[in-house]
Amino acid sequence: MKIAGLALEPSGVAAGFHDDERFLRVHMLIRLSLAIVAATALAVVTPSVQAGTRSGDTLVLSAKKKPARHRGVSDSGQIACTVAGCQRIPPQCHPETEYDFDGIPTGFDMVVCAPRRR
Repeated sequence: MKIAGLALEPSGVAAGFHDDERFLRVHMLIRLSLAIVAATALAVVTPSVQAGTRSGDTLVLSAKKKPARHRGVSDSGQIACTVAGCQRIPPQCHPETEYDFDGIPTGFDMVVCAPRRR
């Protein structure tokens, strides 16, 4: 069988080309294509990056300084670490050590609040 001037063997491989030679040619073609794409991308990106910077420039993240926000002074309150996690407790409450049914401390706090006044 003859296609475009090449005689094909029954296996479909062009006469005179072995699998190793074909692999090397395809491999080199892929490498060359990747090198061309990388060089083109580098040539396009580099001038645009260099155009915006000069040798003495530094990176400025914010052109305008923002005023510091001061939080109002608040009562820090207390934090109780309960079985559900550590959290702030309301001012009318206080933490106490939690015990299991045998009277052994569990290592967690229990939040105890004063009854509401009516």
